[in-house]
Amino acid sequence: MSSDAGNHNRQKQWGVGLLVLAFVSFGLYNYYQAVFCDETIVGIPELGAEIGPFHLSDHQGHSVTHHSYGEKYLLVSFGYTFCPDICPTQLASFSDAMDLLGDTAGQVQPLLITLDPDRDNEEVLSHFVSAFHPKLIGLTGAEREIAKVASRLNVFYAKAGDESDPESYSVDHSTLGYLVDPHGKLLTVFPYGSTPEFVSERIKQNIRELESKT
Repeated sequence: MSSDAGNHNRQKQWGVGLLVLAFVSFGLYNYYQAVFCDETIVGIPELGAEIGPFHLSDHQGHSVTHHSYGEKYLLVSFGYTFCPDICPTQLASFSDAMDLLGDTAGQVQPLLITLDPDRDNEEVLSHFVSAFHPKLIGLTGAEREIAKVASRLNVFYAKAGDESDPESYSVDHSTLGYLVDPHGKLLTVFPYGSTPEFVSERIKQNIRELESKT
């Protein structure tokens, strides 16, 4: 066999090897996403589940509870400011949905509850939420208070990586969004990837249905 033919065969073997590696990596990534981000595994909360009571702080330093937003419907996201893609994508969609609500937007308060209070203090949250929607409020607080709210809505989250290095670890978390009524009860959930149009229409529908009963 000539040296050229040998080199060609080795190149083909390398190409096949890289292709197999790519498929394996893609499969592992999908498995990882399924374990940590698939709500069919971590559990979708029952409609009517209650978000409160809780005691947290908003990004302006104000103490807030489950009573702080009066008669507003709450559009709730759980995430963290160091999140590379899922959280910004969801918040961008919810921000656009707020703009599509028109007059109904006055009845809705969007909230981001951090799952990373060690890094997400009020100043960090303030810079982060300002990049999305002027009505968006970031909430942080004691880990135990955040854990209580998260557990009521079946939110999964866990740190991954080197927790001793603030720049190294990430937070794996489930990816649903939540619409909560003025009494603190869950009305509906929004899967990750929901379009602004879908979110805004579902919010309007739920508000109409609830108000028709009162």
